[in-house]
Amino acid sequence: MTPTEEPMRPSGWSRAGLITIAALAALDAVLGPENNLSGSFGVAPFLTAVGAHPAATGVVGALALFVSGLTALGDHVPAEVALIRMGIVAVAGIAATAAAGRRRAGEARLRKVTRVADVAQQAILEPLPQQIDGYHLAASYVSATEEASVGGDLYALVRRADGARLLLGDVRGKGLEAVQLAAAAMRTFHDAALTTERLEELPRAFEEALLLRLGPEDFLTCLMVELGADHTVAVANCGHPPPLLLSGGGTTSLEPQISVPPVGLGASGVVRRVALHPGERLLLYTDGLVEARDMTGAFIRPEEILAGIDDHDLGDVADEVVRRLEERTGGRIRDDLALVLIESTGDRPRERDHDLVAGQDGARLPSTGS
Repeated sequence: MTPTEEPMRPSGWSRAGLITIAALAALDAVLGPENNLSGSFGVAPFLTAVGAHPAATGVVGALALFVSGLTALGDHVPAEVALIRMGIVAVAGIAATAAAGRRRAGEARLRKVTRVADVAQQAILEPLPQQIDGYHLAASYVSATEEASVGGDLYALVRRADGARLLLGDVRGKGLEAVQLAAAAMRTFHDAALTTERLEELPRAFEEALLLRLGPEDFLTCLMVELGADHTVAVANCGHPPPLLLSGGGTTSLEPQISVPPVGLGASGVVRRVALHPGERLLLYTDGLVEARDMTGAFIRPEEILAGIDDHDLGDVADEVVRRLEERTGGRIRDDLALVLIESTGDRPRERDHDLVAGQDGARLPSTGS
């Protein structure tokens, strides 16, 4: 057995083919000799071929041919007519088996591509450390592509002497081209995050360095987050869904005071700074969370998914968010989803007196809040 083959197992499609044969035989008996159905049994192998192994399809085709002959004989169908009808069933069985073989070969090729895509995605999205000075971290990635965990959502962490900088983003598009652009974005962010002194300057420096890799229609929405040594988290938002502050069982959206375009469309540095108290968490996410729809087609509010999520350990939060989304959407997440959680572990000032917004020039203004 080759690595791309799977052992043959009973399948619903095989059972459907057998049930079809039984139903046609019963119907033929009820209708009587004047309404012989011997030529209709070719439906069964075609139905089986939709999802069953080629060998199972061949077995169903052979059985259909045998029962076709029995019904023709039982209804005293003229030999010439019976042979024609049985020939139709035989051709249907052969064609269905061949179709099942082609489908099977396509599935084998897809599994090979899936493994390559999985390796590529895993190589790009390196695991975040569970802890850095003053913070606990957790991350998760879920692809909307059922066949392969591959997409354009990304996250990356860069350590600096004064703390760390984190990128969470969503590249326009999907598939391997999006993965390539995501990889380029993470490499570029690594260099820019190390060489750019102020976070306010990072979006523009990042965009200028990445422009050579962006096509005319490419762009990247992202959050650039600075984890300060004093437990102050600074967020530069470039056209991305805003982070959510999880505190006391509730959620607060940290909307930017000024809307900034995505990277590739004129990003600039507008930074919001927020002090995290011990145990408070900041959730960064891509649009797979805010664009999810329930089984009625209505958008799911993130607050509904995140209700009571503070009761879970940080490492379990991402999995619980995904579980709740799948439950509400009927098991189908329609867009890639990347999640990063940041939790403060150090002593904090009692007042959130430096929940501030900083502009491009570094001037700091009181935040409007959310």
